[in-house]
Amino acid sequence: AAATGLLGIMVLHEVALLALKPIDPSVIARKYVGLGRLLLASFLSYTLKDASDRGRLEGTTFIQLNGAMAAAAISAAAVMVAPVLTGSAACMAPRVLQMAGVFGVAGIFYAVAGIGSLLKNKEKKLA
Repeated sequence: AAATGLLGIMVLHEVALLALKPIDPSVIARKYVGLGRLLLASFLSYTLKDASDRGRLEGTTFIQLNGAMAAAAISAAAVMVAPVLTGSAACMAPRVLQMAGVFGVAGIFYAVAGIGSLLKNKEKKLA
């Protein structure tokens, strides 16, 4: 959650810098959409952390949240890596690939947490 919040602050700073320069409004709009997504992800991450602290991750809501966060993170990583795999990006910035790796690892983390919670939930129901 802290990393997502930090990314949100970085995007907000970039949006502020873009607002000071004359630039295409669509670029600023994309930055605001990205900021909104990061803020949503940070709130969801905090919600999952709080559920974990309270021992409530086995609830169906939190299992679904873990699944949604995993799907979002892995799909974001796939979108970042797709130009490299298709050969359409001759010069991909290493920073983009690093961020794709971060999103991929986060997606795997959320998926493993969600699957673990799902298995514990099924064990409780069977007992």
